[in-house]
Amino acid sequence: MPGKYADLHVHSIYSDGTYSPEEIVRQAVQNEVGLLAVCDHNVIEGSLKTEPLARAAGIRFVRGVEIDSMLLGVDAHILCYGADFSNGPLLSAIRHARARLDWMSDELLNRMLPDYPQLSAEAYAAFPMDSALGGWK
Repeated sequence: MPGKYADLHVHSIYSDGTYSPEEIVRQAVQNEVGLLAVCDHNVIEGSLKTEPLARAAGIRFVRGVEIDSMLLGVDAHILCYGADFSNGPLLSAIRHARARLDWMSDELLNRMLPDYPQLSAEAYAAFPMDSALGGWK
């Protein structure tokens, strides 16, 4: 029997979520989700890796991505459903958004360095990311 709920805004460990694709599908099955979309920030790996697992579990799946975009100086989030991940311009926009988000993080750190001498740009650059914790460095 298909699930009776939909969850169309899930984040995985590939952006700022804490569940792997396997855990997302397990939770979806347990919570009777019959329609699912993984919409990670500026990356497509979570959606691509969850899709076959969801379909194997009998869950309808919609490819998605959440693209960060600057609108009048504000970070606006654009949800893209039914995404064609072979579309070159779309992939370029996603990569650009990811690079801009990383640049913004670097800039924030650089602005903080004068006021927080305990911070280090080198330590930040070398920080080993643990994707199970969610988020970014």
